[in-house]
Amino acid sequence: MLKRLVRRSLSPSVAAPLLALALALSGCARCGAPPAGPPPERFVPQGARGAVVVPELGALQREAAALYGTLLAMPGGGDLSLLRTALGAQLGFDPFDPASTEAAGIDPRRGAAISVVYGRSAQSMGLPVLIFGAADQGKVKALVARLARDRIGAGEAGTLTVEGRTLDVWRRAPGDPIQVTLAFSDGYAFLAGSPEGPPAVGEALALTPEASLLQSPAWKAARDAAGPGLSALLFSTHGAAGLGGSGFTSGAVLGLSATARSARLVLAGLLGDDEARLRPLAGTGAGKAGPLALDPDTVLAARLSASPAALLALLPEEAADPREAPIRAFLSELQPGVDVGISLSPKADLGGAVASRGAVDPFAVVRLELTGAVKDPAAAAARFDAIARQLGGEAKPGRWRLGDGPIRVEWALTGSALALAGGPAGGLEALQARAARKAPALAPPPAAFEALQGGLGGAALSGDNLVKGLKSLPPDAWGTGPDAVMTRSMVEKLATPTGKGGGLTVRADLPQGALRVALEVTLGEPTAK
Repeated sequence: MLKRLVRRSLSPSVAAPLLALALALSGCARCGAPPAGPPPERFVPQGARGAVVVPELGALQREAAALYGTLLAMPGGGDLSLLRTALGAQLGFDPFDPASTEAAGIDPRRGAAISVVYGRSAQSMGLPVLIFGAADQGKVKALVARLARDRIGAGEAGTLTVEGRTLDVWRRAPGDPIQVTLAFSDGYAFLAGSPEGPPAVGEALALTPEASLLQSPAWKAARDAAGPGLSALLFSTHGAAGLGGSGFTSGAVLGLSATARSARLVLAGLLGDDEARLRPLAGTGAGKAGPLALDPDTVLAARLSASPAALLALLPEEAADPREAPIRAFLSELQPGVDVGISLSPKADLGGAVASRGAVDPFAVVRLELTGAVKDPAAAAARFDAIARQLGGEAKPGRWRLGDGPIRVEWALTGSALALAGGPAGGLEALQARAARKAPALAPPPAAFEALQGGLGGAALSGDNLVKGLKSLPPDAWGTGPDAVMTRSMVEKLATPTGKGGGLTVRADLPQGALRVALEVTLGEPTAK
């Protein structure tokens, strides 16, 4: 497919986004102090449907190039070189090569933005205006003219005056609708690929600072909530679905950054009127502290630092599944600060799980651990007695069990301390021993542990523990026949990208006025060749 892309001409709907991608990957050939002038969001109207803001093209390029190099070294990553070839062939310059990009007239020391403004027709989904640094206006104009002619057939060049500004425009033929609009101001180029481009570009050129995104309170608040170190930010006042049904209607930012082995996404949404409703989730923050008593081989560790009671209060009672009632009752007794661990069962029946397409007892595949503290030990014990009776389990003083066979769920109270284990029998005793500091417990890497300290909670998946658990399973765990071969093949594919330090973390916080969720994916170290 990539080889076909190298040869294929771009349609008008693809050309502008591809150029935007190339600019986003453009590098810094003469890195130094950024040139004087406003940031790109100065030319984005506050009323735009959305915007992508890149504070500095060079910083984003360095991150993208480092991650690109790591991906190339991964198994099958060599095909990515075809994508780079395809982009270079379509654009006429290598978007990963700073010298090639600067030779096209683009200034990588400046920022860039894509402003999505409202089109004039009711059916318009939004008109993008690309704003980027222009180190050489003549070269940029030549680049745009060549792309307009070669890629969308708009070789008829002309000019147009809008708001007292002269714009360069391109059509397919004299008298035809304008296809591409270009203008320059304050060290930036303004580019739009639509018949509605001239008024959109003219609006950006005439925009006052007070009416721009730069002075938008919502943009400032969402950007600050997202935090520093993000190389590209997508901003929208229309937001996305948030916690407890919140729609972030006041604004939201989705930011990204990367290193040679990781990619990070951060969503920060302004809560607006939902602030008062969601603030009780944060509680006192006491749930963030404390060691982890989970198994050292835990694959997925999670910590709920938010108030379980406040979380339950946000869930609609009328829509609740009656089968969830015991779980809700259990959670209602917990204090903030609940640790949950999931790991592969040493007797995992992966063959059966694959053959039945997941229709097996989950504890036949994974082990579950939970530690925390209850608010009132006597009230919790009475509630646990009722849960055990309702589900046909066993209740003894301070200890409860569901299931009589080798796979069971057991939990116990020691004072206010709660420990729960699901999986092969004997898991509860091992967890209690670690909780009492009588055995080694989970010690995640610093980045993973930091994620678990989120004000609302966090989770960390260990690629090393996942690969270790899969490889330590006995041969009969994979079943027999084609399913066994397929499952073993999955292990081999997982080993390289997720092992050797790979993993995933999620962290959720509730800074003043906003909800912040950060996701980071880390690749394992490539195998030496």
